[in-house]
Amino acid sequence: MRGIMYGTPMLSKLLNDTDIALITEHWLLPEQMNFLNTIDNNFKAYGVCDARIALEPENRKCNRGFAGIAFMWRKDMAVSPILNEGNDRVVCCSVQHRGNSHMFIIGALMPSTNVSKKVYVDTLRCVSDLYDRFSQQGHVILMGDFNAQINKSFGIKNHQKSNERGKILQTFINERHLISVNSQVWTKGMSLKADHVERTLNAFREYKLCKRMFVKELEIARSEYERKQLMELAETAEVDVGTFYKVARSRQVKGYETSELRVNGKISRDADVNRKAWTNHYSELASVTEKQHFDPVHRHQIDSAVHELGAISYLNANSVCQGRITEQEVLNALKDMKDGKAGGHNYIVLEHIRFGGAQLLKLITQMFNVILEIEDYPPCFKHGIIISLFKGGKKDRLDVNNYRDITLTPVLQRIFEKVLYQRISKVCTKINFPHCLQQGFRSKCGSITAAFTVREAICHHLELNTKVYAAFLDNAKAFNSVWINGLLFKLYNLGFNGKIWRILANSFEGVTSCVLYKGKKGNPLSSRTGRRSRSNFVGMAFSGYD
Repeated sequence: MRGIMYGTPMLSKLLNDTDIALITEHWLLPEQMNFLNTIDNNFKAYGVCDARIALEPENRKCNRGFAGIAFMWRKDMAVSPILNEGNDRVVCCSVQHRGNSHMFIIGALMPSTNVSKKVYVDTLRCVSDLYDRFSQQGHVILMGDFNAQINKSFGIKNHQKSNERGKILQTFINERHLISVNSQVWTKGMSLKADHVERTLNAFREYKLCKRMFVKELEIARSEYERKQLMELAETAEVDVGTFYKVARSRQVKGYETSELRVNGKISRDADVNRKAWTNHYSELASVTEKQHFDPVHRHQIDSAVHELGAISYLNANSVCQGRITEQEVLNALKDMKDGKAGGHNYIVLEHIRFGGAQLLKLITQMFNVILEIEDYPPCFKHGIIISLFKGGKKDRLDVNNYRDITLTPVLQRIFEKVLYQRISKVCTKINFPHCLQQGFRSKCGSITAAFTVREAICHHLELNTKVYAAFLDNAKAFNSVWINGLLFKLYNLGFNGKIWRILANSFEGVTSCVLYKGKKGNPLSSRTGRRSRSNFVGMAFSGYD
């Protein structure tokens, strides 16, 4: 498909003066076939690729086949692909004209010289059989790349001598009284004058060299861009408006947008079908599931304990939520948050609050105190918009599992959680939580400091000539599948066991989200597991408390 993508500007120009075009391209892949439908809104396309190319990208040994052929025709023409004829090198279509009469077009990409002569003969036999059959029903036109050198007796633009495959093709032409149209003097195209051929070949060689260099540099630049983008996203759960919409716009680029998904083993470009597939995917992630070795007794004990803790918590008076929230606390939270972040479903962003004035600040503070009073979030706080971002690298773009979800939540909810976090962090400092060796959710800590700590521990034991045992655990979709009751049980035992515990527990009740795909929202889905934010105290407790 690379050849088509890089030649798109020229192809678009040629289509202006074309009714039906045939494209032969070895890079044509199954998931990229529909790219042809996006080149020109006035054209439709149909084609086939090398049947040996696996549907699953991860099962492919290479992304270049030995076949790939497609028709493109104007939408106002009565053209119908003949689906059950031909093979991965030969396609057919019928064109209705003059009432009920039909003309047939056979397109072929004949095997090149690196394929055996037998394959060439078999492919030509397929073309000849189709020609013989369709010629009894109407006129037939043959198009394509026949990969043969025929002599000047078939057209002035041909070579002096024919090669071995050319002789086979010449026999086919003679037996059926055909004419090689493109080699006639009255057609447009290359002349075979020696100086012209040499200039053309040199230009072609230079083009191929530049193309290979461009492809190599493009892959390096794309990988580096995606790596940097994922590093930025890993720092915060909130998506920068500029970055988010830049990514969204980049996916609208023809041929490179995430408009295709593998749904039930088939590639789908239908926006409604794909939106439903995303919704089902995130709904399954948010569902309560038990693995084969999960301890059901332990689960029952924790679930029962959390149910009892709800009543016992009224006997506790944790200091975090004892006092009312002040306007200064809200201001401090605003100062600790960055501008330019995407809003939630109500489209309110931080700048609206920051520059809303003293009266708005007063009303927001009153609302936060009402939340403390009733110990539950408003329903609008519990709804988020899910955005899917590709993880990058050489992963399969058609697989929903290779995307990470970012949930855009209302900015007022984020401000409220920031107020609670500032209160909670003061208590955590007093109780030395989290552990000093934990690197996640701690200021000035991260993967680099974690790697340094592990390396120093290993070097220390190697110097003592003692054994070193290391265990690495990577939980797939960890933040999407957190066991909520287990998390609440840990929080309670950590000491956050009064009003703050009930507020956090109630914040997980009735949580819904919907997928945003192609500018439209999917059906709401409820969440019975997982967290939607990676940067608050709950995340710190999840990863740091044992």
